[in-house]
Amino acid sequence: MARWDKRSKKAPIKLIRRKLLVLLSISCFLLPTASANVIDSPVVFERKMDLAMIRNSMGLDMFSGRPLSNLTKPVFFSPLIKTINNVEEKVVIDTLILEAAGEGYEGMVAVGEVIRNRAKFFHKGFEAVCLMPKQFSCWNDKQNAENLLKKKSDCYALAQKAWRNSEKSSLAGGATDYHAACVHPYWADAYRVVSKIGNHVFYARK
Repeated sequence: MARWDKRSKKAPIKLIRRKLLVLLSISCFLLPTASANVIDSPVVFERKMDLAMIRNSMGLDMFSGRPLSNLTKPVFFSPLIKTINNVEEKVVIDTLILEAAGEGYEGMVAVGEVIRNRAKFFHKGFEAVCLMPKQFSCWNDKQNAENLLKKKSDCYALAQKAWRNSEKSSLAGGATDYHAACVHPYWADAYRVVSKIGNHVFYARK
């Protein structure tokens, strides 16, 4: 840490300038937390400042700890990372694109309804529902999912709109399951068909 030296007036000025920049950056970073009525105590805030300064001095991003040279690489697949509110919503929107981009807007709205209905049925969050093993087949091969999402980057705005509108829509008729019309899975006979949209058949549990 730079210390004040009577022989040099530059050190304290540089140190103060650096601390002010770090403090400003951290304050901006913590705005979402404050808006949620969760405010760090002075001790916790000071520790975060110290950690941020240490990371910055090591050439790392102050908040993620990742090398600054790597920050150009996307952390998530979605190009809407700057506009989507949280990771959970991003996973859901990616799922809508992978599962139903070929079915158009209504097809994505219907799959959005299924995600919401399954969340209630399984008492899980939306992200957990989407990533449950062997449920939404689009996630069975994550590398393939990443490649497909890159090719369908023009679908994100529509998928985001479909997800938000699916909260009050009823296209899927309360369905918790669906499959492509070209197949007939083993579980289909145990459920009742409630809707058909595009190439997807939707089911409610009896």
